[in-house]
Formats: sequence, structure tokens, C-alpha cells
Amino acid sequence: MPKLNIYVDDDLAKRIKEYNLPLSQICQNALWQAVEETETAVCGYDCRQPAVFFIQGEGGSVYACRKHLTTLLTEGISTVRSI
Repeated sequence: MPKLNIYVDDDLAKRIKEYNLPLSQICQNALWQAVEETETAVCGYDCRQPAVFFIQGEGGSVYACRKHLTTLLTEGISTVRSI
């Protein structure tokens, strides 16, 4: 099984150790959930088209289709990632 590294801030690392949390299993579950959500993502603007972009801005994040990307570009987008 491949090994991956993650980086967390000092306070979080301390709390993970304090509670003896199963870090590998927690991360694996969260990553599987993220992959599944991405694979089935639809546009967050109710057009139900497959999403091809993940948009993150000041007001939060949303998946978007190509049609709605131009709408989002005027709303203070800080991150646009193809999916």
C-alpha cells in the first residue's frame, strides 16, 4: 500500500495524539468521500450538468459546469480547479 504524507498544524497534531485517533483510517475515509463526491459532482447552480470546475471564493465553494463558470468569475473567485 502506498504511503502519503499530510501536514497539519502543531495544535491539531497535539490533539490527534492526545485522543489517540486512528489518523490513517480517518484520512482514508475522508479521501474516499472527497473522491466519490468529485466523481459524482453536478453544477451547484441547479442546471444538473456534470461539474467540471471546483470554485472557491469568499462566500464558500461550489462545483460548476462550463456554462456557469463565466457567471462565477465575476463573484470574487479565489480558486478555480478543473475536476
